Amino acid sequence: MKLQELQPDSKINITVTRGDTSATLSTTMVTAYGESILVEPFRHNGNIVSFDAPDLHIELVATKEGEIPYVWKNVRIDRVTYDNQTYQSISTGTIGVKLNRRGAFRVFIGDPGSVIDAKTKERHPVRIKDISSSGIGFLIDKSADLNYELGTGLAVIFVDDDLNQDFELLTRVVRRVELEDSNQILYGCMYTKRYPKVDRYCATKQVRSRQQAKKNNK
Repeated sequence: MKLQELQPDSKINITVTRGDTSATLSTTMVTAYGESILVEPFRHNGNIVSFDAPDLHIELVATKEGEIPYVWKNVRIDRVTYDNQTYQSISTGTIGVKLNRRGAFRVFIGDPGSVIDAKTKERHPVRIKDISSSGIGFLIDKSADLNYELGTGLAVIFVDDDLNQDFELLTRVVRRVELEDSNQILYGCMYTKRYPKVDRYCATKQVRSRQQAKKNNK
């Protein structure tokens, strides 16, 4: 998908990385603008954020309720004036890819965990569905759903006792799906920073899974 093919009111989430540090910001799309899109300015403490700095890597995820998110790996953000209003223009030379079609290997977990809302700091129990090198999914009963909006920042926490590893992963919500065949809601989250530890964990789990499958087939 081309960036300018996004629909107005799409939720725009970006992860800005420079060296070993990263930050996440959210806003909404206003309109297509030539080969770019205009968005409400990204703000921090009420001030418009400037992206005029060297060595920035900006990744964008666009979400709309009930639809599959799209991701653009490299985008540029500039401040512009349009109809006497201040906006920010986002452009890119890349094509957006559906988030659920990324090549990352998914590992089934199925164990209990918890999430902490970045704003309210409230902690709630969930069940971790699966994990990959780029994101994690968890399930929550419909009766206990907290109605996390797309773009909500969450810390997702769980422990793998078999491998003696624990995780606290900083994420943002990119998908919410009510499962028709159960009373659960699936939340899909994307990391807001890179986790080499997760890459190693997924590889180890994949090897363990293959070894177990071989034993079961003997």
